[in-house]
Amino acid sequence: MRSRGISPGRTRSANGAAAGFTLIEMIVVLAVLGLVLTIVLQRGPTRSPSLDLRAASRSLTDALRQARGRAIATDRPVLVTALQAREALARLGSRVTLELHSPPGEPTGNGTLRFDADGGATAALIRLSEGDVALDLGIDWFSGQIRQGAVRPNDGG
Repeated sequence: MRSRGISPGRTRSANGAAAGFTLIEMIVVLAVLGLVLTIVLQRGPTRSPSLDLRAASRSLTDALRQARGRAIATDRPVLVTALQAREALARLGSRVTLELHSPPGEPTGNGTLRFDADGGATAALIRLSEGDVALDLGIDWFSGQIRQGAVRPNDGG
């Protein structure tokens, strides 16, 4: 036998009233969810300058290792300029700024890095910075190895 006064799919609560949500309750919940979603979307994605620096550092380190490998494989020096490195970072959509410091006494001059056929390189310091944080990459002149420093506060120089 069927209960009277209750539509299919609805049940009676312990006190005998029909259980469920009213249309007004559903509209209020949807309005609140829409408001929260609007606030979250207006903030935009959260960014971390430290993570951006590490990603740019990994990308640049890979490119420099490829240049070193190319120098060894072709038995000829390979030059990498600061402009080339900046363009590589720009293609990634990175907001990281780059400074390349090579010894001024080098024949290639400041702002250019040379990898030799024996695997060595011009000693250089590459400083990556974004906002108030910075990260240094050091290149060993003898082995051509690239050492990455820690992310630290940007002291401007």
